[in-house]
Amino acid sequence: MPGQVVVATNAAMTDWRPVRGRLTVFGSYIVLTEPVPGLVEEIGWTGGEAIVDARMFLHYFRTTNDGRVLMGSGSGPIGRGNRIDRRFHARRRNLRTGRAGHCAASCPASAGAKVERSWGGPIDVSADHVPFVGTSARRRRALRGRL
Repeated sequence: MPGQVVVATNAAMTDWRPVRGRLTVFGSYIVLTEPVPGLVEEIGWTGGEAIVDARMFLHYFRTTNDGRVLMGSGSGPIGRGNRIDRRFHARRRNLRTGRAGHCAASCPASAGAKVERSWGGPIDVSADHVPFVGTSARRRRALRGRL
């Protein structure tokens, strides 16, 4: 419909009134190993399959075309009051050592592989982990006379 706008800005909008209470800020961090194609082939993980554990928090694993293992977790810290503060970025310093050890324990395919890259930051998460679509009440009232 003309005149409509989709707002999809991730964690930056979690304190915006129309979505406040429906989203929470979480930290999401990823590590990427050096290429270990022999190890990946040894366990038969060569079809590009992704592995996801979303029981409580999100943990995900997959291989890359060059035989690396990517491991990530959307499990914290939690932005209380939907605040994005320095905790989301300060953790990067410890990411390679702490998160790499945690991911290696969760994903044996990465055991002994050196972590070459790591990154992360804030993401938004809904209570049921499903995206939602809605309309801003203020905008709906403003449009009422025009439609």
